[in-house]
Formats: sequence, structure tokens, C-alpha cells
Amino acid sequence: MDIRQLHYFLVLCEEMNYTRAAQRLFLSRQALRQCITALEAELCGPLFVSAHHKLSLTDRGVSLQRHAAPVVEQFQQMQAALHAEIQSAQPVRIGISVSLVPDYLPGLETQLDKFRQQYPHIAMRFRLLANDTVADGVEQGELDAGLVMDLGCAAKVLARTTLRADPACLLVPRGHPFWEKESVPLAELRGQRVLLPSLRQDLFAPLWDSCARAGFAPDAEVGPSFYQAYYLVQEQLCTCLTRYEPGARRELDRVRDVLLEDLPPLCVSLLQRRDHASAYIDLLRSYLMEVLGGAVSLPPRRGRSAKPFYNLPVLSSAAAKPAVVHPAPGTQLPFEGGHNFRELGGYEADEGKHIKWGQIYRGIPTWKLTSEADRKLLDSLGLRLILDLRSEAEAAETPDYVPDGARLVRICGLCLENGKEVDFSPEDRENLLKGMPDEGRRMADAMYERMLFGNKAYKELFRALEAGETPVLFHCSAGKDRTGVAAILILLALGASDKTIAEDFEKTNIWRRPELEAVWAEHAEEIAADPARKDFYLGVFGVHPESAPFVLGIIRERYGSADAYLEAEYGLTPARLMRLRRMYLE
Repeated sequence: MDIRQLHYFLVLCEEMNYTRAAQRLFLSRQALRQCITALEAELCGPLFVSAHHKLSLTDRGVSLQRHAAPVVEQFQQMQAALHAEIQSAQPVRIGISVSLVPDYLPGLETQLDKFRQQYPHIAMRFRLLANDTVADGVEQGELDAGLVMDLGCAAKVLARTTLRADPACLLVPRGHPFWEKESVPLAELRGQRVLLPSLRQDLFAPLWDSCARAGFAPDAEVGPSFYQAYYLVQEQLCTCLTRYEPGARRELDRVRDVLLEDLPPLCVSLLQRRDHASAYIDLLRSYLMEVLGGAVSLPPRRGRSAKPFYNLPVLSSAAAKPAVVHPAPGTQLPFEGGHNFRELGGYEADEGKHIKWGQIYRGIPTWKLTSEADRKLLDSLGLRLILDLRSEAEAAETPDYVPDGARLVRICGLCLENGKEVDFSPEDRENLLKGMPDEGRRMADAMYERMLFGNKAYKELFRALEAGETPVLFHCSAGKDRTGVAAILILLALGASDKTIAEDFEKTNIWRRPELEAVWAEHAEEIAADPARKDFYLGVFGVHPESAPFVLGIIRERYGSADAYLEAEYGLTPARLMRLRRMYLE
């Protein structure tokens, strides 16, 4: 048991009514029942009895109430005292390099806002400053911490935590000798004029050291910001040290990135003085490591072969590994604990390109994958994000297993217009079906239509894809409805055909065939008497083949085109759609 369960129990003791208690706690009635049931299972006996629609405590419930009340009260007093201390403390001063926003980490401001919302009692002051000004401010004690760009080093008095690492590149203009190359060894910089971003010079120590070992000093000029660089290299036909950028220059034909081998990656780092400890900065560090952590995969460019996925600290010119042989697109992964876990890799999409393998997975709750082999296979995927589309009640009953290096986000993929998470109560079913035509109406159609508009879960999914927070796994309870619609939208955004979208959607019935066969066998007499019941159970335990065309039809009927829908609902303008396709197609 935990303090949350005890709090819910005490509120129910006060109300003696599940509906009123759930309303006080902003929970569904089902979620509250599940919490109490879990407590009863742990304490090996009922806590409440119901007679004539009225609740009363059992002896065990009375005993728990007596012991729980002072514990919860003391915990709440502790919370209040700590919050008061935090509110009375001096604001934590955080400097942020202007090199990071808005072009390098476009989602940083959003993530910092989320941190503020999650920890409203921590007073923090954020300042946008030049990269070297941030580092100087932390070093001199004018700032408590700073977010900066660096090459893997910092002043000795500073403690450095790498939050994100991107391969070092050269930005080269059309006509430059490096234009046709995918990568160049560091030694080829001999005699080449290289612009360096205006960062602290001690941050370039790895570059100077590497060049010295290669027997030369680079013809380097410090000056431009990252944002200015792609204009200057075109005017002066030179190169600029930079990093992979999923931004606007990818849409230009006049400049491109060339990987710089044997150089440490460019890093986003959190700096603080070694002699200054702060629990608040530790909390911010942990949060940023979750939302920003990891290395970035390099997407292919239109008309060029795909760059490899780099996740090592230093790039090298080692020989390429043999090509990996992949199964047919849509093949489920061989998990023992459940069916219908697969990825979107290999499907044909925009301009005859194919979705990159190992980036986007659609699946089932990871709690089902309990065997050693399943856990090993799941860990091998290298997931950075698991997006759980289930309701709070579903997730509370069977929490996901989260591999090391991944973070878990739960946002319900099916809510009513008022924001209530659907728990498929009779009331919810009636609300979903409201307005549907009487003839041939199906719960599936009602669910799918509701999912398509104002869906916060799908917005988060596209945000993660745009931010490169992959490999990503999204799932619901069976990987077929909420998950199926999410897969439809991703395939649509990547330019897949209606036929491809429908084929992926219908593969649910292939991989869930054991469940379907078992249900049909269990209800064989019922189906023999009324053959239409077979189709009913197909919709409950599988998917209706016509549902994918239904979803696509609703989108085009409401918005006129898929592109208009994607822009209106998820902010995917034509330029952002193009970037998304360059990131995930090859």
C-alpha cells in the first residue's frame, strides 16, 4: 500500500459512497473501486460491506481507518511544511544559452513550462543569454545553473551533466569540395577555412587537441551563431562546425551537413559549480535527462542515401556492418507474452521511400511481457519513450514495465468531449454513441471518430516524433483501437497510401487470431443462431476491416484533405511534414 491509497480510503470512509468520493478525488468510480480492491487484496479481507445500497466499515476497515488517519495527516503536514520552505526560498537562477532555442531544441521552452506545472512550489527564474555568458555566470556564482552547448568539456570549477549529444558536422555550401561526401576525417580540415560558433574557447579544446594529434592547426575563425551560419558559409564558400539540425536548413538545397569523424559530439549540458549543491537543480537535472536525454539519429536527405544511426561518443571511419535482413512490414515481434506487438518500419510511404526500421513501434502493454526472453527482447529495442494510451484506471490496474533508458508517459487516447477518460461504463457508451446514425452504428465507429479530434495523446505522439524521441512505443490495452488509429495517423503523415494504411490496420486480425478463434469457439452456439454475432465479436476482440477507410473518410469529409487535418489538429504544416518524412523515411 501507499499514501495515495490510504488517502483514497479515508475519503471513502468520510463519504461512504463511491460516486461522491470519486468526484472529490477527481477519479472515475471504477478507478476508486480498483484502488480499494487492491487494498483489500493486500490486507486479505474486505474493508467495506454494502447492504441496501449503503456502505459500512468492516472490523478490518475500522482498524485501517484508525491507523491510516494519523499517517495521512502527518504526510500532508509534511508536504505543507516543505512547500512553505520552498516558497520562502530564494528563486533558483537558471541561464539558458540562446544557441539552444528556438532552433536547436524547439521543445525546450515547452518542457520547462511542464516542469513549472509539475513543481509549482519551486521558484525558478530562467534567463536567455549568450552561451559563454551562461557559463561565466555559473562560474562566478551569478547563476545557480546553466544550459549550454559544448564539446564535452567545461571549466574545472564547474560540474557538467550531458543531457543530449549530437554528432559533430560541417555545414558546407554547394560547390565546396566536401559537398558530395557523407563524412570527412578530421585530417581533411587541413587548409580548410572553418567558422566556429561563438562559444567559450575552452569548449573547443577537444577540437584543438584532435587537430594537433593529426599534425596541423585548423584555419578557424570564431564568430557566427548557429542560426547565422548557413548564410555565411554560402557567401564565403567555407565550412562551419555545427551539429545535426532538424530545422529549416534541411529544406534548402544550397547547404548540407557532412559528418566530421573522430570528434566528440556536440553536447547540451547542465552546468553548476562543484561547490554548490541544490536539491532543486538535482530535480531539474533528472527531469531534463528524461525529456532530452540521448543521442539523435540522423535522417536521410531527399535523393541521398540514409546516414547511419550514431550512438557512440566518438564518430569513426570504421567499416560498415553487413546490412540487416528485416521481415515483411507489419510482422509481429516474437514476444511470448502477447500478440500484436509490431513496428511501422518497412512500409512504403512518400515518393516510394520506406519507413525506417527500429524507430516506431505499435504494441501492447509491457506488463504482459514477463518472461526473461520477452524482457531481453524489449530491452534490446532501445526505447526512449513509451506512450501509454490507456485510461488511468487501466494503467493503475496493470502498470507498464519500463526498460532502462526509457521514460513512460500516460495520456488516455479516448476521452469524451468534456475531457473525461472513457472507462466504457454504460454512461460513457451512451455518450459515445450520441449523434451516431441508428442504422449500422457501431461502437468502433463512435470511438474512432471521437479519437480523431482534440486528442492530446496523439498530439504528444507527434511531438515526440518531431523531437526525435525515438525509438518510441505507443500502445493501449490490446494494441488495436487507440493504437490502431494512432498508427493510421502516423502512416498518413508519412505519406503512406490508403491501401498500406488499411493493410497495417487489418493485420491486427492476423496477429490476434488466437484470441478471435477462442472467442468464436466459446460463443459457437450463439453465432450459429445469429451469424451477425461473429462480426460483433470481431469488432470487440479484433477490428472491422472497414474501420480504416471509415477513419480516412471522416478526416477528408471534415477537413477536405489529410494535410489540412494534420495541420489543424497537430500543427503539422507542409514544412514540418516534410521534415518529419525526412526524419523517418529512407
